[in-house]
Amino acid sequence: MLCALVPLELIHASGAAFVRLCAGQRKDAERGAAELPRDTCPVVLACWGALFAAEQPAPEALDLVVAPITCDWKARLAQLVGERAPVLSLDVPRRKHSARARALWRAEVARLRDELGRLAGRKVDREALLRSVRLFRRATRATRRLVEHMRSDPPLLRATEAARVFWTAYWAPMEEWAAAAQALADALDASPAAEEKPAARPRLLLTGSPCVWPNAKVLAVAEEAGAAIVADETCAGPRPLCDAVALDEPTLADLLAALADRYLLPCTCPCFSPNDDRLERLALLAQRFSVDGAIYHLLRGCHLYDAELAAVRERLAELNVPVLSIETDYSAEDVEQIRVRVEAFVEMLRGREGRR
Repeated sequence: MLCALVPLELIHASGAAFVRLCAGQRKDAERGAAELPRDTCPVVLACWGALFAAEQPAPEALDLVVAPITCDWKARLAQLVGERAPVLSLDVPRRKHSARARALWRAEVARLRDELGRLAGRKVDREALLRSVRLFRRATRATRRLVEHMRSDPPLLRATEAARVFWTAYWAPMEEWAAAAQALADALDASPAAEEKPAARPRLLLTGSPCVWPNAKVLAVAEEAGAAIVADETCAGPRPLCDAVALDEPTLADLLAALADRYLLPCTCPCFSPNDDRLERLALLAQRFSVDGAIYHLLRGCHLYDAELAAVRERLAELNVPVLSIETDYSAEDVEQIRVRVEAFVEMLRGREGRR
């Protein structure tokens, strides 16, 4: 799968194994840049490099690549991958709250179910989907418990640690991941509060382009500068796991409709227009997690997130939350430049009056 919009419960219910192909390896991006334009989105470059430009290509291990079309880069990537591996592209509506948009997305989810049934040799039935939904609801509860620990001051879970936890949710068998996440939450519940003055570390909100495994460059620099990233709104963090499928009338048709709505309606991807949901979610996170500032992570060539930067600045400014935008890619060449800017931002936050 090439996006967090793909319904994982449906894949699990079919008996297939899912793996998120969004890539963050520098060496893969360099391989991809040898075949694609260098100004291509780093996620696309790295994905292409990992799949097709590596010494041992991986496409023969893939029975299907599911590609929601959220931007022009993803559309082009789906086309290129489709020349070498089986691809199912999903049309993502741009105005998600209309009845027409919800009907379109539900039809796309139904099409995915049919394709998964063809691969498995049997259709995904109500019982299998219901079991998967209940499993993922356990994962959601564990995710929410872990996220809640980020509200403490200082948080018991560092952002670089939390990133590894949520990255693994897209490769590990969900039964194992949910159990491990619950065990981690239990351990954090039993941990004593960290001994540190509340004002010691400025609290930051991370938003913008996803920090895809293993690219934790910005997270690590912020922590080394003395800040604590306590909230993550990106699609590589806990956000895609924070919402559960509603179980009201669990017939198969109801389950499929609820599943489609669960992935469409809470999503704050900038592919949607208008995208007031994202601005309000950021405002809610800023208040709920008592943040002092925000880092806007912007991958070069990611025009959707770039176009929303001004609106995010304006909305967070209403809450007295300054925003530092960092435009980067997967190389290590700009680490020291980023470090200088982040350290200056953190020091500015330390000296602000009325800090949270």
